[in-house]
Amino acid sequence: MPSSRPAPQKAGHYPVPNKPIVRPVQIGRVNWVGLWTLYMREVRRFTKVAMQTVGAPVITSMLFMMVFAVAVGDRAKLAGDIDFLTFLVPGLVMMTVLQNAFANTSSSLVVSKVQGNIVDILMPPVAAGELLAGLAAGGMTRGIAVGIVAAIVLGAFGDIGLPAAPFAAICFLVLGSLALSFAGILAGVWANKFDEMAAITNFVIQPLAFLSGTFYSVDRLPPPFDLVATLNPVFYAIDGFRFGMIGVADRPVVTGLLVLVLVNLVLGALCYRVLASGFRLKAEPVRQKAEGKRDRMKDAEMNDGILPVQEIRDAIAAGHIAATIPPTEAQLQPASMDLRLGTRGWRVRSSFLPGSGIDVARKLDKFAMHEIDLSDGAVLERGCVYIVELQESLALPDTLSALANPKSSTGRLDVFTRLITDGATESRRLHMVIMAGSMPRFPRAPFRCWYARVRACRSCVCGAGQAACRMPPWRRCTARSD
Repeated sequence: MPSSRPAPQKAGHYPVPNKPIVRPVQIGRVNWVGLWTLYMREVRRFTKVAMQTVGAPVITSMLFMMVFAVAVGDRAKLAGDIDFLTFLVPGLVMMTVLQNAFANTSSSLVVSKVQGNIVDILMPPVAAGELLAGLAAGGMTRGIAVGIVAAIVLGAFGDIGLPAAPFAAICFLVLGSLALSFAGILAGVWANKFDEMAAITNFVIQPLAFLSGTFYSVDRLPPPFDLVATLNPVFYAIDGFRFGMIGVADRPVVTGLLVLVLVNLVLGALCYRVLASGFRLKAEPVRQKAEGKRDRMKDAEMNDGILPVQEIRDAIAAGHIAATIPPTEAQLQPASMDLRLGTRGWRVRSSFLPGSGIDVARKLDKFAMHEIDLSDGAVLERGCVYIVELQESLALPDTLSALANPKSSTGRLDVFTRLITDGATESRRLHMVIMAGSMPRFPRAPFRCWYARVRACRSCVCGAGQAACRMPPWRRCTARSD
């Protein structure tokens, strides 16, 4: 008697869905699937390392609490009969909320820029408003989550019971975290590296948080400093939250509520405008003019974006993308192309960049130890650096540039790789540097990994897009690949 159990699926094969998938997929006015996916991505970013993103801020707040408890204790009364520690707890909780809401959105964008995967956010069919909502909601979630944990822990030290005005506390908690999430988006868009992000955090966000009445009452400040303090929007978030927790406020609660609503509207509009325009996220359109004997379009405004698979096929047909073995359809992805390892590799003494006017071959004469044949495969030893020639070559026009991506359609390897090209010459050959081992925190740290075996035709991903500058494409390749 035949079994009623379904036949087991082979590895890499998936069951056919009961309902056929309609192509193209129709998206309504709001891409709810994309919005939810982006939100979950932001949430999982900080929940995966909860000890760093949630536990560490709470411990920092506890240290503040301990220091002030020893230094001040019950010797100060800042608001009537409210002792200092009870006054301090809401300020510390709200300051922690604001700092973490800012850190989540800003770090998400800056890390994506530095790692070169910002395209994963910009490519999907997610509008600017949906992108803004997903990022801001993720920042708010982290800020509120940290705030709840901090309130529970610090509340025990400050002898705080249930909130005096729960609705007011929730309103200011949401509005404050939303405002700093918007601020984090603006900072993340503007900053292109961690140093710029650190400057904003240290010289803007930290002063606003510490000079906002967290540790003192602004009523005790002499004129005109008390007026200056009230111009800080962070002050109204902390003051309103303190009113909701212990019923004490330095300024009218309604005034703080209106200020925060206005700040959120202004910051939200700025964020939407920045994300919609692609400022510092995408290449900006420029006008090209004829130069010398170069054949360029005169006064033609270029369009930015990533080439779809149809135009990648056209680039292959036009000879802009060539290979020792003609590219196959299996290499083509919706907006990228898999690159394949060639048959030659070299073990080198150290990783290097060729430099302006110097090609890779000249550097190999100096650094190469021996050549490796990858036709039938070869084993790469850990702790060693290798250079492998790729089969594909580029002859892109000035309107196009290429970008290498660490993702691969054939799987990922636990090796640190990057793509290098000849210096300032118009060379067509690409090389891949492989360090056999896991990518360490510091590049000079020893590798801790097994040996890796590679052979020709294993692929990595390279995407092409229309460029808005005259920089040759090989100078714009940020090189990490599997």
